[in-house]
Amino acid sequence: MRLRTPYTLWKRLSIALMGATLLANCGGEDGAATSTSTRGRVIGAPTLTGTLAAADIDRVTAMSGVQALTGTARCNVTYRSVEYHTQGGAGEATNATTALLIPSGADAVCSGERPILIYAHGTATRRDFNMAHIRNTDALDVSAFFASQGYIVVAPNYVGYDRSRATYHPYQNAEAQAIDVVDALRAVKSVLSSTGAVASRKLFIAGYSQGGFVAMAAHRAIERDYAAEFSVTGSMPMSGSYSLTNFAKTVIDGKVNLGATTLIPLIVTSYQKSYGGLYQQPDDFYELPYAATVETWFPSLLDDRAQAALLPGNLFDNGDGQPFLIRNETRDTLREDFRLHRSSPFRQAIMQNDLLNWTPKAAMALCGASRDSMVYFGNTVEASTYFATRGVTVPAFDLRDRATLPAGPSGDLLHGGFAQLAASYPGADDHFLAPPFCYALAARFFQSL
Repeated sequence: MRLRTPYTLWKRLSIALMGATLLANCGGEDGAATSTSTRGRVIGAPTLTGTLAAADIDRVTAMSGVQALTGTARCNVTYRSVEYHTQGGAGEATNATTALLIPSGADAVCSGERPILIYAHGTATRRDFNMAHIRNTDALDVSAFFASQGYIVVAPNYVGYDRSRATYHPYQNAEAQAIDVVDALRAVKSVLSSTGAVASRKLFIAGYSQGGFVAMAAHRAIERDYAAEFSVTGSMPMSGSYSLTNFAKTVIDGKVNLGATTLIPLIVTSYQKSYGGLYQQPDDFYELPYAATVETWFPSLLDDRAQAALLPGNLFDNGDGQPFLIRNETRDTLREDFRLHRSSPFRQAIMQNDLLNWTPKAAMALCGASRDSMVYFGNTVEASTYFATRGVTVPAFDLRDRATLPAGPSGDLLHGGFAQLAASYPGADDHFLAPPFCYALAARFFQSL
């Protein structure tokens, strides 16, 4: 198997080649949530947004070389948008939307009782991000690997995106994002019969990057708080920041991750809006002139180039005279807070959202690649090790380590294909190369349950 272009690039290029049927994307009712007791209640009718024929999906996966991982599409995929009541990071009532992807076709896997897959997407900086658009590249992922193979897919856009009224996104807020997922699932369950689809008892959860964090948080919350409503069959969080306390300490101590000048404002704004107390004014935390506008950067309707132009080159002062985002005084204080285990607002917020504090009941596996410079693979290793101390085996698949992958031809395909892709694009980071291989592992894992 050979992927002909880096994964994130083939997705962008391939959308234009689809002969798909596009339908108008009409907004639902602009209802206002007035109480958290309305959580999960649908706002307006689900909106049909598009259809991908199995042949369209096959054309893209064949051209890109990824079809060896996805298999040929067995089903057509219909996209719908569902709006629902939920709550934000501070418990405030708001709304959000989710994509609902439904398989159809003559193949036996495309009809009858079908498993539900909750898919949590990675970090998005555009406020109009919408998994219910077939031009959304993440939506193509779940169509190719899951929906076209017979899964009913629930893919929340998250609070703060698409038609959500929230003025911020509760990024890396484990409880808020888990609630969002639960409410999306409630909303879909209430309208599923109107689409003609029937769900089986199987419920899977997967997500990549931020979505890996969300997937694990949702699995934890469902088993802890919503077991009377839902039962998780299995989950695969992928390349997520599960060991958030250690990850944050690593960055603050100077091992700054790729994309930090985008990710840190998302986290800090989320925690400031959710819990308060991180600063009195943004310039208590950030350097000028960035402090004046940083809370409005992400998500926003600015295009990628305009968003990039807002960012300084460095997260911290590197002593090279280049612009940087976080004040020196802030960094020094944060470093001491973590070193001395002080109960500062930022450290407390980070610790509150660390996911290594529970024991999964349903099967779980993890996936990533060890040269990931955006979300360090140590998160995956630490999570697997932590769960082992709780008596639960959670495999940690490292696409660069053949010994961690399944035995036989499927493991050879994954390891060899990833190695080929990495060798073809030596400048590409593992975080952007790993998704299709992790999705293939997730599909294989779920089929075994």
